[in-house]
Amino acid sequence: MILKSIKGLRKKVVLLQKQLMEETDPQARVLLSKQIQDLQNTIALLERQIAQIEEAERRRAQMRQQAQLDMAAEHKRREQ
Repeated sequence: MILKSIKGLRKKVVLLQKQLMEETDPQARVLLSKQIQDLQNTIALLERQIAQIEEAERRRAQMRQQAQLDMAAEHKRREQ
C-alpha cells in the first residue's frame, strides 16, 4: 500500500516537473517548485517508514529465531 502511494507520488512529481519546464510565470514556477519539494519530502518520509517497518520485522524474526534456539537448548538440557 505504501509502495503504491510512493509510485503515484513519483508520477505526480514527474508531471509537475514537466509543467515547471513549460511554465513561464515566475509565481507559478515557485508554486510548482514548492509542490514538487513537498511531494519529494513525502516520498522520503514514506521510504523511511518502509525502512523502519522492515527493520522491525528483521528484529522480530531474529527474536523468534533466538527464542526457538533457547527453547531447543532448554529442551536438550532437560533430556540429559
